[in-house]
Amino acid sequence: MAKSPSIPSRSSRWKKWALVVAASSVFSLSVLELAYRFQWVDTYAGALKGLNTPDELSASGRTILVMGDSFSAFRDSWVRDLRVQFPNYRVVNSSVSGTGIVQADFMARRRFREFKPDLLVYQIYVGNDLADCRYPFSWTGMNPIRNLYGWASGWLRSLSFLNQALGGFSSDLSTQELQKRYEKPFSVDDYNDREKIMLSAEPGLIENQVALVGGREADMPAYNERLDDLLQVCEAQGTQAVLLVLPHAAQVDSSQMENMKLLGASFGTQWPKGDDYPFLNRLAAHVQGRAMVLSPLGDMRTAVNSGLSLFYPNDPHLTEAGQRWLGSWLCAAIREVDFANP
Repeated sequence: MAKSPSIPSRSSRWKKWALVVAASSVFSLSVLELAYRFQWVDTYAGALKGLNTPDELSASGRTILVMGDSFSAFRDSWVRDLRVQFPNYRVVNSSVSGTGIVQADFMARRRFREFKPDLLVYQIYVGNDLADCRYPFSWTGMNPIRNLYGWASGWLRSLSFLNQALGGFSSDLSTQELQKRYEKPFSVDDYNDREKIMLSAEPGLIENQVALVGGREADMPAYNERLDDLLQVCEAQGTQAVLLVLPHAAQVDSSQMENMKLLGASFGTQWPKGDDYPFLNRLAAHVQGRAMVLSPLGDMRTAVNSGLSLFYPNDPHLTEAGQRWLGSWLCAAIREVDFANP
C-alpha cells in the first residue's frame, strides 16, 4: 500500500517563512549598508539641492566646499557669509543635519569628484561629534527602543540615514513652532528634546567629550582615523583644509552650563575652564601641518560677556545673531589663508 504524502505542519511552514524573511532582511540590510557606506547612490542629494541653488552647484571656478552638521545645514547659516564676503568663489554647502565625521567620510569622495574644491571647511561640533562614533545609551535612563537603535546604528550606519529620512524620533512640532519654543525663556520642558535624551543616557556626555574623560578618550582614535580619511581626500586633490571647531554652549556661557545641569548634565573637576581643552588640543596635534584648526571659543566668550546672545535659551544651537557673528569671524580667519585673498 502506497504511503500518503506527508503534509508539512503549520509550525514547520512558519519556520521556513521566518527563515526566508530573516535571510531576505539580512541581505537587504547588507546591500543598503554597502550602498550607503560607498555612496553608490547619493543619499544626501536632497540636502545638497536644498542648500544650494542650481547656479551655485553648476558654476565653475575656485570653490569652497563646506561640510558640517545642523550648525551649518540651512540657507541662513554662517555659510551665507562666505558667499557674501567671497563673491569671486563658488561656495557649495554640503552640510547635513544630524551627521558627524563618519557620514562626512562616506560623502567626501563623491563631493570632491563633483565640485573639485580648492578649500574644504569642515565644521566640527564638540557637543556630540564623539557621540557619533559611539552612541550613548543607558538601559535605565533611556527608552529600550532608543537603546537598541543606538547600539545597532554603531554597526549599521545606514540606520541613522533611514531614521532621518523617515523622520524617526522627530518632534511633532513644525520648524516655526520649534523656533518659538527655543526662543522662550529657559525651561526644562521646552528645551531641545534630543539634548535631553542624550544626557539621560550619559549625564557626563558634555564634559566627557570636551575633556576626553569618562571613556570618551577611547573614542578619539576612531574619530581621528575618520578624519585622516577626509584629509587624505583633500591631499589627493590638492585641497586646503580648515577645521572649524565649534564649542558646546556650556563652554562659552556659564548660564548655559547651569541650564545643562538642570537638564541632568554632570560636570566634575576635569571640566576645562580655559580656551584650550583636551579635545581641541588632541585634534590639533593629530592634524598638525595637514589642516588649519580654528577655534572661536575665546572670542565667543568675549562676545557673550559683551551682551551678545549667541545661543538659544532652549537649544544648544546658534541664534541668528550667533550665526552672523560666526560667519564674520570665520571670514576674517579664512582671509589669512593664502587661498582666499580676494
